[in-house]
Amino acid sequence: MSEQTAREHKDVDVRKVVFVGIGLLVGLIAVLASMAGLLALFNARDSRPRTIATPEPFAQPQLQINPELDLQTWQATQEAWLHGYGWISEEAGVAHIPIERAMELIVTEGLPTLEPTPIATATAVGPATAAPPPGNANGTP
Repeated sequence: MSEQTAREHKDVDVRKVVFVGIGLLVGLIAVLASMAGLLALFNARDSRPRTIATPEPFAQPQLQINPELDLQTWQATQEAWLHGYGWISEEAGVAHIPIERAMELIVTEGLPTLEPTPIATATAVGPATAAPPPGNANGTP
């Protein structure tokens, strides 16, 4: 009984490998040539003179001369705000009061409460209708 076994008849086809290599080399040369052409085209179109603007001088840093005095001044300002009366917005009639007085008011009167606003519920399934503009009862101008 003679059994036939499958086996490889030949190794690599050298001619196909060489053709693929040549094709890759030709493609590489074509890409490099097109990139060089585009670079030359873009450089030819950009004929502006190459000048560099002189930079503006930087402002000098605002350093603290006496940090301890600055801290004391800031703390005094904060303490005066915390323990004094003054306007936040005089036009709106909003002022600030000393913290001790604010704590006394909270103890005696409690925190202010806001009235809850009712949430409108949708009753109609169709599109909402707006009120007609002032003028006519039917909404025409």
